[in-house]
Amino acid sequence: MDLKRQIFSRNILFFLFSIVTFIIFYMPLMSIVSSLFQITSYIIFIPLMSGYMIYTKRKEIFSGVHYSFVYGGAIITAGIVLYILGKFHIINLNQKDLSSLLTFSAFIFWFGGIVLFYGIESFKTMFLPLLILVFMMPFPIFLKDMVISLLQKGSVEVFHFYLMLTGIPYSRDGFTFQLSGVSIEVAKQCSGVTSATALFVAALLSGHLYISSGWRKIVVLLSVFPIAILKNGLRIAVLSVLGCYVDKTYLTDSLLHSRGGIPFFVIALALLFPVVWFLRKSERRQSKIESITV
Repeated sequence: MDLKRQIFSRNILFFLFSIVTFIIFYMPLMSIVSSLFQITSYIIFIPLMSGYMIYTKRKEIFSGVHYSFVYGGAIITAGIVLYILGKFHIINLNQKDLSSLLTFSAFIFWFGGIVLFYGIESFKTMFLPLLILVFMMPFPIFLKDMVISLLQKGSVEVFHFYLMLTGIPYSRDGFTFQLSGVSIEVAKQCSGVTSATALFVAALLSGHLYISSGWRKIVVLLSVFPIAILKNGLRIAVLSVLGCYVDKTYLTDSLLHSRGGIPFFVIALALLFPVVWFLRKSERRQSKIESITV
């Protein structure tokens, strides 16, 4: 009973700390809150996933909670320092990178509160669910541009491969294709970075729920990139063929173009499923062999 009372008091203190965090970092956090209500945003699923993962580990998390003033205070201080660096323009950043830094500082500050009230061991247990929350942040431009460039290059090669399979006559100049007199450029906006990020989060959750070994979880995460470019190349191919041979509005104003990412995302999940299934099956097989050997 005393343990339950102690945990309850810690939860109250942490809840108050979370309110203080939101007040201090109101502006960067409000941009995340507003994105939760966008119909096409995947961000709303992230806190739900994170909360569920923490709930499944609640006994392990709360089994040995303790105050950790040194580690918690150090992380909170780091969050404050990062916020000051950005807020008072001590370091020169463009608006997007500044937003990323301020949001990151808010997360660091809040993570410090978790360590302070629950201890470093509990934080380690919650690390993966908390890591997923980072995907709610706006990413720095240099990092986002690097990912977009890789996805764009991969998608254009997959699109090229699909066109060769269909036998449709075309010509190519870098990222630009000519099909039936229509010029189609695979621009950075066609990289599918948002969908790829959502797929990465789904892979994290799948690995957490169904796979135990670390290297297999890494394989699941690494599979996201080829699956993402296969899916995105298919989407570009479908839109291009429909736009060239059915109706040109498919390339610009159609619902499939603006909000058609969902059915293709389902295809990506369908491709991720056998990867997770195979790794889980191999893990179980290995576990049975080890138990027989012992």
